[in-house]
Amino acid sequence: MGLRRRPGARPIKLSGSQDKVWFLALHVPEPWQWPVIVVMVAIGLAGFWAAYQVYRAEKSRQPVPEPGQS
Repeated sequence: MGLRRRPGARPIKLSGSQDKVWFLALHVPEPWQWPVIVVMVAIGLAGFWAAYQVYRAEKSRQPVPEPGQS
């Protein structure tokens, strides 16, 4: 038996598969599937952007000690 590999989200939707697996967009009515996909991608990109902004803010806040100073 073994575990079955699950394909990524794009091949699931574009292949026309009717199997409702882990991908949220396949659990909504057909006219809403692509808008849900777009919103999910936008949320993911916004999360990466927010994490990068936090990283930049923290990096600029912490002074880097010069060599030879304690």
